[in-house]
Amino acid sequence: MPNRKVVIAGAAFIFMYLLTEDRKRRKRRWWKTKLYKIRSLLVELKSQHISGQYKNFTRMSPTDFEYLLTIIAPKISRQDTIMRSAISPQDRLALTLRFLATGDSYTSLQYTFRILKQSMSCIVPEVCEAIIEALKENIKMPTTESEWIQISKKFDELWNFPHCAGAMDGKHVILEAPGAASASEGCGIAAALAATSPGGPPTARTD
Repeated sequence: MPNRKVVIAGAAFIFMYLLTEDRKRRKRRWWKTKLYKIRSLLVELKSQHISGQYKNFTRMSPTDFEYLLTIIAPKISRQDTIMRSAISPQDRLALTLRFLATGDSYTSLQYTFRILKQSMSCIVPEVCEAIIEALKENIKMPTTESEWIQISKKFDELWNFPHCAGAMDGKHVILEAPGAASASEGCGIAAALAATSPGGPPTARTD
């Protein structure tokens, strides 16, 4: 008669082996929903760059996008795995540019780019760091008081914004002139609102 312990150990080994083989054969039913499997938005937009849709979406021309992608791609690329393909550098950059341009939430952007918002929360900071590192030598800030004053004068001359030394973005502010207010008063209200926002020189209009 074989040793009882040997028999039990052999049976346990066979059981574990069969269980492992069964798990290997069993395919995962869902890795991700079909919604996130196809990412072709950027490719489609490239064919529409003449109409301005590509630039409106990414806030830059296809040429500028490709240039920026070339210099940061090595830092933002990820390797494909057995389980899934990595999100491409193109999609990573486009997602980040769209987020910076619109301020949309990750929840909203995940339906546009078909990338999970959990992934976006990692992608956007990584791409921003790569852009800063790549372009930091191309951005010149004033270093003397006279240079800051010169910039302020230009804002005053061109946009009638005194004591302004910089702008991050422009914003159209559309308001309906209140009551019997004249058109000039309505423009003044719109300009005042835009001046208090963290945007650039406004293009005020009244309808």
